[in-house]
Amino acid sequence: EADLQITKTDGREEVVPGDSLSYTIVVRNTGPSDVQGATVQDNFPGELTNATYTSVPSGNASGSTSGSGNISDEVNLAAGSQITYTVNAVVSQNAAGSLTNTATVTAPAGITDPVPSNNTARDTDAIDQAFSSISGFVYLDRNDNGIRETGEQGLANVRVALSGTNFLQNSVTQQTQTNTDGLYQFGDLLPGTYAVEETQPALFPDG
Repeated sequence: EADLQITKTDGREEVVPGDSLSYTIVVRNTGPSDVQGATVQDNFPGELTNATYTSVPSGNASGSTSGSGNISDEVNLAAGSQITYTVNAVVSQNAAGSLTNTATVTAPAGITDPVPSNNTARDTDAIDQAFSSISGFVYLDRNDNGIRETGEQGLANVRVALSGTNFLQNSVTQQTQTNTDGLYQFGDLLPGTYAVEETQPALFPDG
């Protein structure tokens, strides 16, 4: 029995196309048994290019010391030992949306891992091209067709609230008021699912 663990981070939450990234991956064996022939795997997503890596074992661990492209490394981990990988890569110029990179460590046959939930590590960054905004108008829809047409008055100082969850599973809430033309806008939004709700202005019935 051996509890194999893996962590992974690039210390970033946002990247831009062309950025150079450095990931740190740490694989540990907290025991109680030594492990021969565990597999460390990291298949880099298409948003990453020119990936190279080096590794430094400590505490009577061994495995590949360097390479390029995906990591598929068979390692030996004595109880209490670890291997630290440093991965350098470049964000593709065509990357958009988000960048998720996942690494795993898998025990060999004959070894039971009592905590398999810590055998996978995932790092997710927003790509700045993914930042966007949601905007619209609060207006008097005289013909009730859902389209703002010439002559339909924008309503100023109406409170509008945005709520939702971005792709990082963080809750997002914002509030604003419409300008003199009825325009509202919410900016700096990551990809996610959002809803917009107005506070019905006084003296105007809802259509």
